[in-house]
Amino acid sequence: MEMILTLAWKEPKREPSLADKRERFSQMAREHQSTLLRIANNFCKGNDSLAQDLVQDTLVSAYKSYLEGGFQEGTNAKAWLAKILTNAFLNDYRRRKKWESSQDIEEGPEIPASKAAEADHAILEQILDGPIEQALERLPEQQRMCVTLVDIEGLDYAEAAAILDCPVGTVRSRLSRARIALYEDLVEYGRQRGVVQ
Repeated sequence: MEMILTLAWKEPKREPSLADKRERFSQMAREHQSTLLRIANNFCKGNDSLAQDLVQDTLVSAYKSYLEGGFQEGTNAKAWLAKILTNAFLNDYRRRKKWESSQDIEEGPEIPASKAAEADHAILEQILDGPIEQALERLPEQQRMCVTLVDIEGLDYAEAAAILDCPVGTVRSRLSRARIALYEDLVEYGRQRGVVQ
């Protein structure tokens, strides 16, 4: 019996060009920018300029990482960007805590928000009205981050755990404590609005 050996010619996978990578990252950034801004606003307790700076720093870091192959196509881009944003926030938060002083620092002029950011903020204000925002701000940092990622942004526990670099059980317990605190804080407000009896 004669065996015929056929070799399938496999064309080597073409590495995307720099222009292709730039375009793909630009699409990803546009698609998730409003989500990042919502997360940043919650992390920064509604400080718009700090939230916008955080998103900008996130996108710069993500772009560098993307060009270096730090993102695998086909994985969850939203979770990847949220993890970068969370790490940037935590690093900045730790740095500010370490160097916090009672001295006044002269601030520059307020930079006006873009039209897209204003639209996102208007939507956020409709969803999270004053008492709810204030209740979120009163939560401890780690609990507020869990509520933002899971309850507001709709990530699952595993994605939130990966972003926050902690076990899923920790996310569950932080969420449980946060939800109890929010309920106790907002129960009277909920009764006034007819949401809670």
